Amino acid sequence: GSNPDIAAKFEATLSTREREQVRDRRCYVIVRVFRFLTLVMEVDWSLAPQKLWGKFADFLVKAVMCPASLGFRLNDTEVVDGLPKCTFVILELAVKCSNQNLKDSMA
Repeated sequence: GSNPDIAAKFEATLSTREREQVRDRRCYVIVRVFRFLTLVMEVDWSLAPQKLWGKFADFLVKAVMCPASLGFRLNDTEVVDGLPKCTFVILELAVKCSNQNLKDSMA
């Protein structure tokens, strides 16, 4: 994982504008990862490594419940409109895939 002290020290060296750019780019990467994983789950849920889901689930919960904790600006209309749509699709696919896995295990 990342070391929060190193990240904080790095961010302390940046100007306010640079910190905003880092935060915005971090959020952009988060959304891109969500979209990539959505595509993977749409093709075949089993393609994603199983050990990924524990950390990813925590991350997804933060994105849904407290997006500001990940750096998302809640006053940005693109975030307010786009992030819930993106996370909803992933959650919907996760439920669908877990239901399918449950059915398969009962067969």
